[in-house]
Amino acid sequence: MINCTRLLRGDPGPAFRYGGARAPVVFWYPAGYPGEECPPDALGPEEALRLVEEVAEMRSPLLTLEGDDLSRREDLFALVSRASSRGLKTVLATGFRWIGEAEAQRLREAGASYVGLNLDLPGEEGDLPRALEEALPSGEALLRAGLPFGIKVSFRRFHQKAMDELLRVSREKGVRRLAFYQVQPPDGEWEGYRRERKAFMDWLLGEASQGLEVELVTEDHYADGPYLYLQARRSGCGDGSWILGLLRLQGGCGAGRRIVGIGPRGEVHPCPGWRHQVLGRVGERPLMEIWEREALLDRLRRREGFSGRCGRCRFLEVCGGCRVRSWRESGDSWNGDPGCYLDLAGTAAGGRDGG
Repeated sequence: MINCTRLLRGDPGPAFRYGGARAPVVFWYPAGYPGEECPPDALGPEEALRLVEEVAEMRSPLLTLEGDDLSRREDLFALVSRASSRGLKTVLATGFRWIGEAEAQRLREAGASYVGLNLDLPGEEGDLPRALEEALPSGEALLRAGLPFGIKVSFRRFHQKAMDELLRVSREKGVRRLAFYQVQPPDGEWEGYRRERKAFMDWLLGEASQGLEVELVTEDHYADGPYLYLQARRSGCGDGSWILGLLRLQGGCGAGRRIVGIGPRGEVHPCPGWRHQVLGRVGERPLMEIWEREALLDRLRRREGFSGRCGRCRFLEVCGGCRVRSWRESGDSWNGDPGCYLDLAGTAAGGRDGG
């Protein structure tokens, strides 16, 4: 996550995102992966509670429950309550359609601390504002229950008019945070994707630099950090040296370093999106053992053996690229990230000075 608003105004945000951490942030899909039903062999209630206990014993800084419809889990509120009682900060990232007044109140009583509402994947330019309008009643129910909420926006194409309208409605309705996720091109058309990413970031940073009350955040694209730094240094809209220092502490992509993904059956992945790589299963091996002893995670932490544009990049230590995008494009998880757009920023990515 790159919180563009906070970085430009000199606010580091939660301390757990920076510096060394023994335990990861845990992203768990207890009710099925996005776009899928809850599998019949998903972790049962007792297994799920044991997983919560493991995460608490690891002293994870954050447990995120993800899924389109978390209400598929009849034990959802019990899981949130157990996590809260064990001192775990627990947030939800989910679709909005199942959340009404009663559900919002129960989440608050169970001890949830934040809810991110995912908008339906847009197909046309005008869909984003419409989807937000549909999600707002759930957000307002959360606010009435005393729970802060934000909006996660998934988009394929960057349409500035739709984004402008989305931001306008968000400001009017008191949305606290907009987190943006760009869906990867299904046809491998990475050149267009990269150009659109740069155009989107130029728009986003222009808005974030105005000090808006809405936090503008990007997800799953850590090249956004170096790009923000470069733009801040050029335009003076932020403290470039401070931003770069904080990005170094964050270390870019947290896959296997700061975050771990867990599937509905207890599958452990280096990150929520790296689902083709199963490191083990909870219930068969302790989660902490998997986290501390898997060779692949050690390689991710050492950032060794990267090739292509990532291997040459001076921003490797503050970005790291996306190993999933690399694998999907070339079959090699350690190759360059095909979605990187830093070469369009008017500076060479080569070298290792990081300046």
